Amino acid sequence: MKTLHIEPTSTAQWHSLVHEAQGSCDRPLTEPLESYLVFLLMRFSRRSDVAARAMALAYLEAAQLGGHDASLRLRDVGDQCLLVSGLFPQRARRRRVRVSYFVDLGRRAYRDAAG
Repeated sequence: MKTLHIEPTSTAQWHSLVHEAQGSCDRPLTEPLESYLVFLLMRFSRRSDVAARAMALAYLEAAQLGGHDASLRLRDVGDQCLLVSGLFPQRARRRRVRVSYFVDLGRRAYRDAAG
């Protein structure tokens, strides 16, 4: 059984957990990707509404906006899909949706946000 080490700040705690997960999975992340993931986890750890609504609707609404607002909302959809597929796959199962649905929708949202 592993021991949870408590860090002095939430940023340090998430960084430690992400770093530990990388080692456990033997999947190193680049520094920018690791930082993005840490800040994504910090941002959503304060929210209880992760994927509370249909992600496809949120995606469609964001895609219709255009411009910078669309990019931000699409990134938010991608982030929520990433969290559901990675940390809360049971939410997908309860909704009778495959986890791959969230993976695919998240990829599309990130791709569209970048474009």
